[in-house]
Amino acid sequence: MKKIYALIILALFCTGAVNAQDAVYFDPFPVPVNGPVKLYVDITSAACNCPELQDANPDTNPLYFWTWNPAEERPYVNGMNILNGYWNNSNENLIMRQDSVNPNLWYFSFVEAPFLEFYGVNQQIAMANGFSFLVKEKNGAPMGEPEQKSIDMGLDITFDNETGISDFSEIVASLEAYPNPVVEVVRVKTELRDANYSNLSIRIVSIDGRTIMHENNVVGIENGIEINVSDLASGVYMFQLV
Repeated sequence: MKKIYALIILALFCTGAVNAQDAVYFDPFPVPVNGPVKLYVDITSAACNCPELQDANPDTNPLYFWTWNPAEERPYVNGMNILNGYWNNSNENLIMRQDSVNPNLWYFSFVEAPFLEFYGVNQQIAMANGFSFLVKEKNGAPMGEPEQKSIDMGLDITFDNETGISDFSEIVASLEAYPNPVVEVVRVKTELRDANYSNLSIRIVSIDGRTIMHENNVVGIENGIEINVSDLASGVYMFQLV
């Protein structure tokens, strides 16, 4: 079995995967690595599928954000407890706001923190775990009524950094893939600490462990190599140096 000397996780997405015309979206998108972002949900949309929430009102019956991926256990952010709370009593720090122009749009600002800081995870974990959430009233299960919530929702996460993600080992000085996320062509550059391993190759693997592509003898090429990934489906892939 070949040893894996370095690993990066790369997001591949179609240019129209998520945009401001969709019923559920990030703004800005791609998601900033170091800046705040808002999540918008149109509660009248099929994507939300939330007929029980149509009487939402910011003054008397506001909505709340409830999330479990990429991490359910989360650290304090900006001095705030940002855990979900209880199903019948959501955390007040996760209250959503109604858009001032479109009353059907509600948004959550991640307490004005970057997405990764909010969840307490790095970029690799966020892309691997995905983003899952729902929208609910403060009491999600009032006595004698249906649950006051949306369906479970999710979005593919892509970030705005252009410089790729690197991991290192005793053999590998650097492994870079960029841009990340990528649409069509990714450039991969490698540098070794030990020249005896110059026959290493790149293997692209799906999250479920299937080898999708294999590029041989990629180490030490001055400007790296370009790999066309336009035929791959949108998703998250692992690049292994083996």
